[in-house]
Amino acid sequence: MADENAANTGTFIDDLVAKAKGVGGQVREFTEDAFDRVREFSASAGDNIKNFATDAGGNIMGFATDAGDNLKNFSTSAGDNIKNLAAGAREKSQQAFDEFRGRIDGGTKKEQRPDDDAE
Repeated sequence: MADENAANTGTFIDDLVAKAKGVGGQVREFTEDAFDRVREFSASAGDNIKNFATDAGGNIMGFATDAGDNLKNFSTSAGDNIKNLAAGAREKSQQAFDEFRGRIDGGTKKEQRPDDDAE
């Protein structure tokens, strides 16, 4: 039996070496595939992040532009409203002044007595 084991030892070791080489090849293929997938994932993730950042930058720029335009329109509208309000207040105060002056001038004439003119 010892002779049989000794005779098969060369075959056994050769078989182990062959199996180890096979397993080593499989590990190498698995590692290469894993590396390729990680590289593809990284590239895809990088592109996704770049696209997201570009879109976000565009959205922020659009928002800022819209906010600026809205603020400009609001300021213009507020300025026009204040101008119109001031013009209306001026017109009303002029009307009130004219009416008051008319009452004073008219009131003086109405209150004059005929004998006051004779003097």
